[in-house]
Amino acid sequence: MKIASYVCLIFLSIVYTLPAQISGSPPISAPSASTPTTDSGSISKSTNFVEATLHKGVSVGIIFGYGFKSGYDFGAGIRAGYSASRLYLGGIFTYHFGRSLTVKTGSLITTTELFGYSVAGEIGYDVLLEKKAILRPFVGVGMSNFKGSSSIVGSIPDSTGSLPVNFSENQNDPNILICPGILVQFPISHDLLFGGDLRYNFVTGDGDYSGFGLYTTFMFRF
Repeated sequence: MKIASYVCLIFLSIVYTLPAQISGSPPISAPSASTPTTDSGSISKSTNFVEATLHKGVSVGIIFGYGFKSGYDFGAGIRAGYSASRLYLGGIFTYHFGRSLTVKTGSLITTTELFGYSVAGEIGYDVLLEKKAILRPFVGVGMSNFKGSSSIVGSIPDSTGSLPVNFSENQNDPNILICPGILVQFPISHDLLFGGDLRYNFVTGDGDYSGFGLYTTFMFRF
């Protein structure tokens, strides 16, 4: 292995010095990995690092993610607010598409559907994480409404042969929403940030709607 390395070094030396000896010009030195780059086409080794900064002004963005509870599932929404250095005041609207389920039992078909939406005001406090990210603990207070429907269609046997069944019911369940959480944002540019939002949706009322939600955010600052 050492002999092969020596042969390669000698060969490279000959390749770089031979043209210079033929033309009478001084030998061309091989490029060094530590040679600083220039603006004449050399590859720059510097990276464009975007620092995270606090903001005073308006921010508007979109969110999308998943709620880990029946009636939530995939959701999307809009967040907007105003930052005064570290203090953040804003609002958020989220629509969750929920899911539908159809079950066939004998001659009966049961269909259920549940989805929901929420609107809340938010207050948070921004903290810089070594100028790489912005951490925002926050709490939101507002209203959450879950809507759904259920139906049973088919027939059941009786003494006369069969009895038709056609039952339907609609659900509309508004409740108070309290949602503490944490938002982490990373700068793509000075005024464009993306991040993650982890929150717990505490929903009052008789329904079982409280649960965690995890969202991706894109925010534009003005």
